[in-house]
Amino acid sequence: MKAIKRLFLGVLISALLIGMGWNLLKRIQEHRVMTMINNGQVIIDQEMHDWGICNDNAPVKIKMYVRNQGQYKITGTLVFSATLSKKGLDGEFLEKFIDCYGEERLKKEMKEEISNKGSLNRLDAVYNYLLRGKQFPQGQNFEPSNSKIDDKDYTFKFRKQIPIYPGEIIKIDHEEQIPLNVRGHLLSIKLESIEF
Repeated sequence: MKAIKRLFLGVLISALLIGMGWNLLKRIQEHRVMTMINNGQVIIDQEMHDWGICNDNAPVKIKMYVRNQGQYKITGTLVFSATLSKKGLDGEFLEKFIDCYGEERLKKEMKEEISNKGSLNRLDAVYNYLLRGKQFPQGQNFEPSNSKIDDKDYTFKFRKQIPIYPGEIIKIDHEEQIPLNVRGHLLSIKLESIEF
């Protein structure tokens, strides 16, 4: 009977030690991965987006290539933070917006609206871009927006579960329903954290 109790106690202690060791190793791995992300060893190499112009109900499509420059495999859910800055409009958005609605039509309708209302808010940027011959102001690669309505930037987060090995580049696709009144503003995306 004592032998059975000793055997049972030995198995129980061994299971506890193995469980604690496994948990400790998992925590060490999570700490290594968080350190890699905080040190910028997981980076967004390239980001592209389709604004879904000409189709108001279409989501904005985001495509990114993410690289693991660290020495450890990452398995978990990457959390990305995206910001649409209201300081200006994206050049690609302007070109597609003008192609969709027609340059001459936009000039005519915007001129009439400005004479009636005095301002088009964020569409003033489109009008200024057209008046300047589709050129950005000197020294800038976007069209400044002078909108005074709700000057707060629009932000959203999205998550993607991935395994990514050291040196590997993976493609991440995401679709987001973004309100029409903030589409086209300057988009920046950063890797915020990882969830295990």
